[in-house]
Amino acid sequence: MNRDLVRHIPSALCFAEKRPVSLPGADAICAPSRMIRRESGSPHAPAQGGQAPPQTPSRGIVMIEAALAVLVLAVGVLAAYALFRSGLEHVERARQDTLAALFADQAFQALEAAGLLAAESRSPGGWEGFWNAFQAGETSVTLAAAFVWDPPPQLEIAAEEPRCIVFTNAPLHTELPVRLTECAVRYRCRVDLRGPEPDWTNRAALLLEVWPGEWGSTQSVKASAFYREFRRPDFL
Repeated sequence: MNRDLVRHIPSALCFAEKRPVSLPGADAICAPSRMIRRESGSPHAPAQGGQAPPQTPSRGIVMIEAALAVLVLAVGVLAAYALFRSGLEHVERARQDTLAALFADQAFQALEAAGLLAAESRSPGGWEGFWNAFQAGETSVTLAAAFVWDPPPQLEIAAEEPRCIVFTNAPLHTELPVRLTECAVRYRCRVDLRGPEPDWTNRAALLLEVWPGEWGSTQSVKASAFYREFRRPDFL
């Protein structure tokens, strides 16, 4: 009768540590179960001596992860700053190149118009006389839209030392004169008169080097160089 009762005891009573089973034959049935559980390697099984296994500390791993996250964030911020700075430098360089190109275009148009006017007016020397005078520094040309600038910008020969032109807006209202500097350029201009014969010129070759701003280096490697040839009107 007692053995039949032991057989129907729930398994939870067999594994209870605090309430030992005192029924006859219960130790023989529950002992193998306890042995199997301790030998199965379950993570919940108590260690030797009845103490729980020590837990692995995770604080060091968290600190390393945080340091790596900060490092990645710092690298990203530095890369964005370098990209932003490079973009600003390219924008400024593009603005300077555009300014130099506009100045060179105005200079070429002014020189071409002055040469054609000299050829049509039948002045002494005509077209060739104008270019000889410009090469010698005896004459200059006024750039386009002279009434907008005060004083009007004059283009002169500058074979050796660069010259500077400051574009200052002419005041539109006499009651409140306001003069604002729009831009400034430095340039070096060289003219070479060429022709099939030493005493006869049929084209003028002009090399124009432009630097933005009033101050700075005037090395040729840092200049924007423009070249153009002006042909004699009656030789076209």
